[in-house]
Amino acid sequence: MHNLPFPVIFAPRTIHTLHIMKRIQTLCLLGALLCGLCGTVQAQTVEQMKAQLAQRYKNHYIFSHEKGGYTWFTITEKGKNGLSGICDATGKEIFPLKFNAIGGEILDGELYFKGDIDYVCRVYDKQQNPITPGFSYSEGKYRFDDPYIIFDKERTEKNPHTDIVYDTKGRVIIPEGRYGFITYDQRGKVFHVQSNLLSGEKDYGACDLTGKEIIPCRFYKIENHRRTGENIVITKLPNGDLEMKTFEEYWAGEGREKYGSIKNNDNTGDGENERLEQDERHVKRLMAQNQSGKAIEYLQQTLTNKYPTDANVQFGYATLLQELAVAVNNEGMVAAYSFDLAKAAATTSQVNIANTVQAHLLTTAAAQGHEGAKLMLQLKGISTGGGGGGNFSTPSTSPSYNSGAKKTCSLCHGKGWIAGNKTTTYGNLSPYWCDECNREVPASHSHDRCPSCGGSGTVPDL
Repeated sequence: MHNLPFPVIFAPRTIHTLHIMKRIQTLCLLGALLCGLCGTVQAQTVEQMKAQLAQRYKNHYIFSHEKGGYTWFTITEKGKNGLSGICDATGKEIFPLKFNAIGGEILDGELYFKGDIDYVCRVYDKQQNPITPGFSYSEGKYRFDDPYIIFDKERTEKNPHTDIVYDTKGRVIIPEGRYGFITYDQRGKVFHVQSNLLSGEKDYGACDLTGKEIIPCRFYKIENHRRTGENIVITKLPNGDLEMKTFEEYWAGEGREKYGSIKNNDNTGDGENERLEQDERHVKRLMAQNQSGKAIEYLQQTLTNKYPTDANVQFGYATLLQELAVAVNNEGMVAAYSFDLAKAAATTSQVNIANTVQAHLLTTAAAQGHEGAKLMLQLKGISTGGGGGGNFSTPSTSPSYNSGAKKTCSLCHGKGWIAGNKTTTYGNLSPYWCDECNREVPASHSHDRCPSCGGSGTVPDL
C-alpha cells in the first residue's frame, strides 16, 4: 500500500464534500416536501371541482382524468344506460351528455376524445369536431396508437379483418383492405402491417409514414432492434432458426428489384427525411461506441454521394455534424492530455471536415430561406462564398449572403417569441385564454424567445 504524498490536502476536501452532500440531501428533502405540497394542492383543486360539478349535475357520477398536462371530467347519468358528457378543467361543459360512452386520449401532445352516439363511434378533437367517420360497434372499433388513430374493422364471412389508419386531421394514411392488423412503431418510425388473408396466415411487412409499402408481407416478424435502433426483418428458416436483416440489407439484396428505388428515390422531402433518420441512428450508434470520427467520415461520404435538396434535411444534417464536432473535439482533448498526439491530430482533421461539410449544408439551406440555417451562419460568421477545404463536393451554385438586409422572421412572424410550455404550474392545471396567441392554452403555456431570430423579430435577408 502506497503512502499518500499530500495527506493534508485531501482531509479538508473530504470534510467539504461531506458538507456538500448534507446540503444536497437537505435540498432533496425540501424538494420532495414541495412536490408533496404541490400534489396536495392539485388533488384539492380536482376534488373541489368534482364537488362543484356534483352540485350542478345531481344524480350523476363524476369521474376525473389527468393526462399529458390536461385535466377533464366525465359526467355520467346514474342508472341503466346513463348518457355521458365531458367538462374541462374549469368545469365548462365541452361535450353534452348525449354519448353512450366517451373517453379521452393524448395524441401528439393534444387531447382527443373517442365517443359514440346511438352506438356509432367517432373520434373528436377537444372543440367537438368529428375527425373520423362513424362506425357501429358491429363493424369494428377505434384504437389510438400515438400519434395515429386506427380503426380495426371486424372480419366477416367474405372479408378478412382489415385496419384503416388516420392521422389527427382525419386523413387516411393506410386505406381499408390493404392489410390486416396494423401497429405504429414510434422508435422505428414505420407501420408494422400484417397480411389480411381469410386463411388466417400472419405474415408481416412494413409501410413508411406516407402509407407506402417498403417491406412486403412475407416475413415472420418485423421489429426495431433494441440496441441499435435499426428496423429489421426476421425470417424463420426451415430448421427453426431465425435470420435477421436490416431494412437496408433487404433493399440491397433480394428486395432490390421491387423496392430498390426506395433508397435511390430521394428527390422528395419524405425520402430525404427517411434517409436522415436512418443516418442519425447510425451516427448515434457510432458515437455510443466512441467512434465519432468514423461517424464524420461516414456522413462526409454519404453526403458526397447524395447531397440532400430539402432545406430542413440540410439543416438536420448540419445540426448532427455540430453534435459530432463537439464529441470529436472532446475526444481530441482527452487524447492530448494522454499524450496520444497521433489521435489528437486525427481529431483536429476530423473536426475540420465536419465544419467544412456543415458550412456547405447551412449555406444551401439558408439560400432556400431556412431561418435556423441563417441564424447559425450569422452566429458562426461563416462566409458562404465558397469551399473551406477538404474533398467534399458542393452544389454548383453558391449563394451570396447579404448581412445588411433584414426581413421578418418566418418562425415567430416578427413577434420575437414562440409559444412554449415552460411555465411552472405549481399543481394548477386549469387552461386559460391567451390573447396574444388567440386560443385556449394549458397552464404551462409560455412565450419563449424565438431561436431563429434571437428575439429581434427579424433575420438577415439573403
